[in-house]
Amino acid sequence: MRFLVNEFIPKESRLRIKISFHRTLFNLETWVKCVWIRKMPYSDRYEIGVEFVDMPLKAADYLVSFIKDYLDIKGE
Repeated sequence: MRFLVNEFIPKESRLRIKISFHRTLFNLETWVKCVWIRKMPYSDRYEIGVEFVDMPLKAADYLVSFIKDYLDIKGE
């Protein structure tokens, strides 16, 4: 997963994120680790890539299911 951020975040930093899924009551709050970062050209912002860490199995299963359903809808 990637994000745009306004300040430099060192690699290996752990961040707490919250993801809200539109049209559902499910919200995911979990830890991620920054695995890469790069400065956006012509901007003061950064793009970071993160990986999930210590995510509860139920949340991971829901996230995978949500993404699969989304991709199926987009593919129609």
